Amino acid sequence: MLRLLLVGSPGSGKGTQGKALASIYGIEHISSGEVLRGEVRTGTPLGREVAAFQRRGDLVPDQIVFDLLIPAVAAVGRFRDLFSPFYLKRTLSLWVLWFCTYGITYAMTGWMPSIMRTIYHLPVSQSNLYGFVLNIVGLFVLLTAVFTIDRIGRKVAFAGGFLLAAVPLLVVTFTPNISALGLSAMATLAFGLMGMIPGSLGMYTAENYPNHLRALGNGATSVSQRFSSVISPYLVGIILPVYGVGGVYGVFAGFAIIGGITCALFSIETAGKSLEQLSPTATPARTT
Repeated sequence: MLRLLLVGSPGSGKGTQGKALASIYGIEHISSGEVLRGEVRTGTPLGREVAAFQRRGDLVPDQIVFDLLIPAVAAVGRFRDLFSPFYLKRTLSLWVLWFCTYGITYAMTGWMPSIMRTIYHLPVSQSNLYGFVLNIVGLFVLLTAVFTIDRIGRKVAFAGGFLLAAVPLLVVTFTPNISALGLSAMATLAFGLMGMIPGSLGMYTAENYPNHLRALGNGATSVSQRFSSVISPYLVGIILPVYGVGGVYGVFAGFAIIGGITCALFSIETAGKSLEQLSPTATPARTT
């Protein structure tokens, strides 16, 4: 991430050159003078101190300038920063994790009653019961995540959950004419094995970014989540009439394998680490 500091006497052209460089290199331009004047206009306690020095014709003490510039610099967060060299791998891997997680969970829970009703011709009440059991198991595992995720570690829980869930999903894929009970058992097992992921992924995403990028990072991953929640159920509707239940669960298994490999190879472990350790590039941004 490029950072430039321009120093000069009043009227030397710092602001003009700073704006020109910001435009050329696509970086944020922060003027200490503009920050001080803005603080005076808003009438904050620090702004009143600044105004007193200005009325006397004195220089504003460095500590006051630092106190005002630190939040101003730290607050700068741009979408392109998510793709800077330090955060690029994190951003892309998180998008994949969100897509794979909800590509499985939304479609699996949404289509389970319909599959039981249309493929196995079960009564509506029994079809809904299978879907209900699936969600209850997911909720139970999610509750256990609250007490175990820090001990296990995010990366182990996510990669292991994805890859272990792929096993029962592949069993369904390669078992011709699997029974309704067998399908329900394998789907419930898969949902339980990856049950920690949906409830912990939001927390994990926040841990991957410093304060000034956290909202942008979470917002970007929510787009991936929404996209998967739309495209995955739609794919099920296309695949099911042609390739049957095995084809649908083959797609789910593919999502699980991709998510597990992505997490194992590209995600970082955040458990037991401070935000400063996880995002060291945030520190210089506050002290420039």
